[in-house]
Amino acid sequence: MKRLFNILILLIVAFSGYSQQEQQIVVPYTLADRDRAIRTEVKLEALEIKMDAKFEAMNTKFDVIDAKFEAIEGKFDMIFMLIGFIFALLLFMFGYLTQLVRKVAKLSKKHQNFFTIEV
Repeated sequence: MKRLFNILILLIVAFSGYSQQEQQIVVPYTLADRDRAIRTEVKLEALEIKMDAKFEAMNTKFDVIDAKFEAIEGKFDMIFMLIGFIFALLLFMFGYLTQLVRKVAKLSKKHQNFFTIEV
């Protein structure tokens, strides 16, 4: 047990020195790096302006397409109303014709002699 404890302490001491050496490495930030960062920022701003212009153009195109769809939708509403009117008219006519057929059948039973022709 004592031996395991000694090995563990030895490993901790060995790796702690390794991690301290890594942390002590300093990366210098030069003027060239600063200039490169500034150029990159300028390019990104120019790209952002171009992208905004493209998005605005796309938005105007989508607005035009939406207006066309709304016009077509209005036409479909009119067509549906017309179909509904025709369907209601047909139902009314079939109902009226059904009543007419019933009355004719009732009258024909009542006046059966009237329609017969004697030869």
